[in-house]
Amino acid sequence: MFALIVAVSTLSFLPALPPQDPAALLPPDTIFYTGTDSLRAGSQAAKKSAMHLVFNEPEVKAFLAKPLSILDRVLGQAAEQQGFDKPPFTMSEFVLGEGDGPPIGKMFVALTHVSLDMESGEPPDIGLIIGLEMLSEDDLGMVRGLWDMIPSTQQETTYGGHAVFSKSPPGEEGFAARLTFLDNMAVASLSGRSLEGVIDRYAGAGVGGNLAGSREYQRLMEVAGGLHAGGSVSYMEPAAMAELCRDGLAMAMMMQGESEMIPKVTGLIDSLGLEAFVGLGSASYRDREGMVHATSVLFRDPDATGLLADMVGELQPLDLSRLEGMPGNSMAASGSAVPRLAALYDFIMNTVEMFEPGAAAEVRAEIEKVMPEEQFRNDLLDNVGGSFWSFSLANQGVMQMPASVYSLEAKDPDAFIAALTK
Repeated sequence: MFALIVAVSTLSFLPALPPQDPAALLPPDTIFYTGTDSLRAGSQAAKKSAMHLVFNEPEVKAFLAKPLSILDRVLGQAAEQQGFDKPPFTMSEFVLGEGDGPPIGKMFVALTHVSLDMESGEPPDIGLIIGLEMLSEDDLGMVRGLWDMIPSTQQETTYGGHAVFSKSPPGEEGFAARLTFLDNMAVASLSGRSLEGVIDRYAGAGVGGNLAGSREYQRLMEVAGGLHAGGSVSYMEPAAMAELCRDGLAMAMMMQGESEMIPKVTGLIDSLGLEAFVGLGSASYRDREGMVHATSVLFRDPDATGLLADMVGELQPLDLSRLEGMPGNSMAASGSAVPRLAALYDFIMNTVEMFEPGAAAEVRAEIEKVMPEEQFRNDLLDNVGGSFWSFSLANQGVMQMPASVYSLEAKDPDAFIAALTK
């Protein structure tokens, strides 16, 4: 018992290990994130993919040779800055996946926040942040060399025991790019707040949780089967992005002297119901055969209203037994739920009517040339619903081309066919 107590006490003083999932370095309310636990592992897994084969076709490699050589010259200058004889890697390893692939482990790009203060006149605080875990000291030295090539005076401060370097464009003292190194990870940001948050979480000292621990992110990982080696994860908050768009457009219209348009534009954005979508995430990885496995999850507030909220809320689960009726030798097969298209049509026409009444009349006139607008809306757009299915067969079409078969559910099939054939 005594030995066990001593062991636990000793472990409690060990430093926290850096998180394997880069999302653990970011705040739980991050607006946008995309990252991977190993860019090199993902590149190696992609070597059996069709895209990798395309990139390595002689014609494609010849086409990319010039731009890649320009980038390699930039790497050469960065290497010279660090006293290297030559760069430890080439751009072909990055773009074409040659050799072992890019010398990067964990990588992420995120937008943690955007703070706009229209009254103070201060520049916005944009929480754009990028992290690259380089796989060797020489590779990390290349990041330092590229940073040193930025033509601006550098300032140095410290935070959490780490040196923080910053550079500002001439005459733009309120705007600065910042860089720090967390072991072999280079982290750059336009926001001191974002950079300090990553430093804290890297050391295990962050407060308020992190993105990887949020309910929505954990649910995404559960559905996707976890974070796969070399896989990638993307996550965004549509509601927060809609709010940014709303505020940004309002600011732009005020600066252009068009304040009278603000209620119309912001009301239009609000009517979409984007606040219903609290999260949208996707996770993907390649297996040993190069096949991509992808999972997407949309998190919705069921009590929210608005065009998109209502359309998504009315979608019904797919009847996967429909796949059993498709030929086993199909080249491809797909199925998707279909929302209320008539509601989308009404929204578009009302929006055009609000801003350009003449244009709305022209659109209706063009529809009337084909069929009455009421028939177009009711018998076509408002008639479809439920699900849409398709499959393709090789060599079954004209001149041995693939043939595709489509199936679309309709409330009144006869009215739908009549509208198309009349």
